[in-house]
Amino acid sequence: MISVRNSLLISFLIYSFIIMSSCNDPNEVGVGVQPANDQPGVFDTSITSLTTFTILEDSLLSSSSISPMFLGSLNDNETGTTYASFYTQVRLGSSVTATTFNGATTPDKIELVLGLVKDVVYGDSKKMHHISVYQINESMYKDSVYYSTDTFSIGNMIGHTDIIPRVGYGTSLDGVPMSPQIKIPLDTAFGGYLMRELTARLPTNKVFLDSVLRGIYIIDSTEGSGSIINVYPVSALNRMNIYFNDSAKFALEINDASARSLNFKHDYCNSYSVSPQVCNPTNPTMSHDTVFVQSLAGLKTKLILPDWKQVFKNKVTSINRADIVISVKSGTEVDPFKPHDNLLLLAADSIGKNTITADFLDLGGAYNSTTKEYKLNFTRHLQQILNGTVKDYGLYIVAGGSTSNARRTVLNGGTSMKITITYTQQND
Repeated sequence: MISVRNSLLISFLIYSFIIMSSCNDPNEVGVGVQPANDQPGVFDTSITSLTTFTILEDSLLSSSSISPMFLGSLNDNETGTTYASFYTQVRLGSSVTATTFNGATTPDKIELVLGLVKDVVYGDSKKMHHISVYQINESMYKDSVYYSTDTFSIGNMIGHTDIIPRVGYGTSLDGVPMSPQIKIPLDTAFGGYLMRELTARLPTNKVFLDSVLRGIYIIDSTEGSGSIINVYPVSALNRMNIYFNDSAKFALEINDASARSLNFKHDYCNSYSVSPQVCNPTNPTMSHDTVFVQSLAGLKTKLILPDWKQVFKNKVTSINRADIVISVKSGTEVDPFKPHDNLLLLAADSIGKNTITADFLDLGGAYNSTTKEYKLNFTRHLQQILNGTVKDYGLYIVAGGSTSNARRTVLNGGTSMKITITYTQQND
């Protein structure tokens, strides 16, 4: 059974409103005031030797029509094996009449075509992919919300191909540039079933999805030795083509009206690096000097903040600026495992779930390829902790665009991660 949850978009809008409202909170003294050099009683401090460890990320919204559809699997010495597959509806591209197939009941061939995001591949781009297509036995709904751990019952396999995907532009036989794509041959018996059902029913899309083809599941059985490619969520290439009577063609489409759900799986226990932190750790909250962030509902880093009463000696304190400075572990940022373009900083709530901070709209977090660092702002959040308006349950460092890329980043934690703070206190 598929679980359906409230949309994260609504939550984001609500939180964004709260953030923008809090920007004018008079209790947030010290935020956005004059530069440190112009103020009396202004101090700078750096805090190191932080408590950091890696934990599993929660499931993520996977039914968005704007996120790429990921396909493949890869093995990484740092984070183990990742698998990505997806479910999607296939819809009628045009209406069907009694003469659509001109009496033909069996196709010459039928194939599934998927448009690929150009030049985007994560992992070993030279490895063979073994892609299979299955019918699904459960209905999908465009207005439902699906998450990355949701699954659908699958039926018969209807197609398969072994292919090394080419993500750069190719050239057709007549010399015309061709967008990157993969073509998966499907069973002609399945094509014949579609032709006969379409001719007999002359269905609307609703009838087609309810009674003829509920959807398909596309999975890559590379067993972790390959790469993950990005399929365009909406592309004129995404279609199921039925060829008949030598030169005729009828197309079914995967378009922006198609319900879809991405599925991600991770096996961390075959990784020497991350396994001790997430596979039955002896002490789950023990600090580690190497920590991890991974997209596709993979990994996040938990950061335990220090005792601020001791740091600020129980004095009334106004935070001018507070940043977390994080460096990438040397040697882990090279191709084919590029680090994330940006990281996010979220707060933990009382039950350990991700919540955005009051600094979310001014977070920073872009990767500096020169210094190999990320800098994340938590000025307002820290001020709210000091004011007692927010309870401190720790922070999470998570992947930016976790459902728009398949990357992972290895970070220096513990003694190497640093908090820098500029603050104001009244002189004694």
